[in-house]
Amino acid sequence: QLSAAGVATTGGLADRPALRDRNMRVAEGFKGTKEQAGYLQKSEPSAQDCSTCHSFIDPDGCVLVEGPVSPLGWCNWYSD
Repeated sequence: QLSAAGVATTGGLADRPALRDRNMRVAEGFKGTKEQAGYLQKSEPSAQDCSTCHSFIDPDGCVLVEGPVSPLGWCNWYSD
């Protein structure tokens, strides 16, 4: 839960729908499908890869997305 101070410092979750949705999934223990997350399997490293996301669990897991994910993958729920 966010305190009033937490909402003030983050600008409020209502202003950041992607963050709000991600936090709701974590709070509910929800894991989305790769399709829901817009997951992409990439073959080359980039600035935003699953391996640099806060939700990545080494070697091929994710807090938010079902099934194995590639460290070089990416999805709409990426968070650094």
